[in-house]
Amino acid sequence: FEDEHPDWLDPVTRLPLSSMEPLEEYEEDCENAPEEIQKEIDENRRAWANCKDALLEHFTSMADDPDIPWLEKYKREGGALKKADFVSIRDELFAVTPLESLDAMDSLMPDGLDLDTLDESVY
Repeated sequence: FEDEHPDWLDPVTRLPLSSMEPLEEYEEDCENAPEEIQKEIDENRRAWANCKDALLEHFTSMADDPDIPWLEKYKREGGALKKADFVSIRDELFAVTPLESLDAMDSLMPDGLDLDTLDESVY
């Protein structure tokens, strides 16, 4: 975070915000995750299994771990993206930048609500 996203850190402590701490329900070995979290995990695994080869072609700093036990379970035969497919999906992936997404979210906030000064401890 310090190198790539220093603005995500607490300005005083320079540590990640408490709201960024991982939740136990999302741990790999959690056996009692609520149904909605398990569904989210399954969707993310399916997305990664079917897109990882194309994404790794561009995002070279991402680690490829071919020994993930659930990888083949979620991979759609004949439907997963291949390395060469990155070129065809690049424009769609980057159609909206992260900063543009934040601007769009800001425009949806009620007037007078400033996310930069929001006290997260009240949540």
